[in-house]
Amino acid sequence: MNEKHLEKSYCRMKREDGWLAVKIENVNHSGIPDRLFVPPLDFMEEWEMENNVKLPPGAVLAYFTEFKSPKGTGRLSELQKSFIKRLRASVINHI
Repeated sequence: MNEKHLEKSYCRMKREDGWLAVKIENVNHSGIPDRLFVPPLDFMEEWEMENNVKLPPGAVLAYFTEFKSPKGTGRLSELQKSFIKRLRASVINHI
């Protein structure tokens, strides 16, 4: 299985579970992750209960995902590492 097949399979699985799977085109941002996943409402409600957190009205959970070869040959580029670091430092990671 290669990276492309892994991404396709994972997206299909998530969509079957009601998730939104969006391909991100890196138009002006080199290093941006491959996909954005947004879970269905029931997942977010369960997440709130498990984490003892109440999301603000209209807020959603978002998962940025970078796919790499399952054989372990894929490596994050420095730009990808930088983008991930910026995401982790943002309000997105501090609900």
